[in-house]
Amino acid sequence: MFAKLGAACEVYCLSVMKGERAGLAAAALREMMRAASHVYSAAAACRNLAYQRGWLSAFRPDAAVIVSVGNIVAGGTGKTPFTLMLAQALKQTFCVAILSRGYRSPAEKLPVPFALRSGNGPLDAAFCGDEPCLLARNLPDVTVYVGANRLLAATLATQAGAHALILDDALQHRKLKRDFDVVVVDAHDPFGQGYCLPRGLLRERPEGFARAHLIVLNHVKDAAHFRQVKASLKKYTAAPVMGTQVVFSTLWIAQPHGENVAEQISAIAGKKIAIFCGIAQPAHFRAALQACGGIIVAELIAADHIALDLQALQSFAEKAKSQGAQMLVCTEKDYVKLEPAIMLSLPLAWAQISLRIVEGQEVWEAFIASVKATKKTK
Repeated sequence: MFAKLGAACEVYCLSVMKGERAGLAAAALREMMRAASHVYSAAAACRNLAYQRGWLSAFRPDAAVIVSVGNIVAGGTGKTPFTLMLAQALKQTFCVAILSRGYRSPAEKLPVPFALRSGNGPLDAAFCGDEPCLLARNLPDVTVYVGANRLLAATLATQAGAHALILDDALQHRKLKRDFDVVVVDAHDPFGQGYCLPRGLLRERPEGFARAHLIVLNHVKDAAHFRQVKASLKKYTAAPVMGTQVVFSTLWIAQPHGENVAEQISAIAGKKIAIFCGIAQPAHFRAALQACGGIIVAELIAADHIALDLQALQSFAEKAKSQGAQMLVCTEKDYVKLEPAIMLSLPLAWAQISLRIVEGQEVWEAFIASVKATKKTK
């Protein structure tokens, strides 16, 4: 009950933040959020200064190379698909481990991080979190360590033989030293509404971009959009910039028993579909399905990381069916949160996504070469 209430409050506050709510109550809340954001911004700046000056110390585990993937904006920018792409690029050279907090999961609260790996027990998103589970399913030869204590997770990973650590969502986790910081940016809102939390979505001031070794502009529309956003970042960073788009690689049709069936994503073209998701940026999911030709007749949106319960999904499926929907479609991140062999009144499909590099292929190749070269000097 408290989780649902908190998720509802989060959705409401986001709509107030983005100016989607009118009235005196919303205006008053925005002003309170604005005042709080100045306090948050100052605290984040002081913390960064303390690390910069050495007043706060950082731990360096005995690993060959450490890469952090994060952002300065709260919410979904595409960190998880980029982490997946990075791990796939590095695992031929290194024994790779991924360190994830497991946000909003029971595993996040464990005193000792949990080692999650395909084939090593059930991949339970309810226990480990949706993003760690998604990464483990797609990377069967990579161990994902889940828990808030990433210093201990790093130690456990290196003791188990990891040569490279990828820190998921860790730009602000400065207790752990790293060789490279990758900052993933939503090209549609690179500065998080222009304010720090809670009035905006910035986790720290844009000066934080200066710590980046690589900037990934995700969701770029075209070359002109890429150049425009890249130029807006120049005053904060000299890091190389690449541009990516989220693409659906496969549409998987869930089966009551046995393995899911793979279909071309074009299978939804011209079909009436109903979508559900609990992700930070549902608009990107919606737009991508429409670009594939899907006709969306109903949708059910939850807060990021929140799993929709079976009763809510069954009710939604019945309603969508009455509106002419032929299929339910969710993201892979949402599918891993569902119970196995879930029975609904409509066929269920989930879209598997990946990142496509549309600008700066040479930047990506040079970055991977730099990470691999680091192995020789450690």
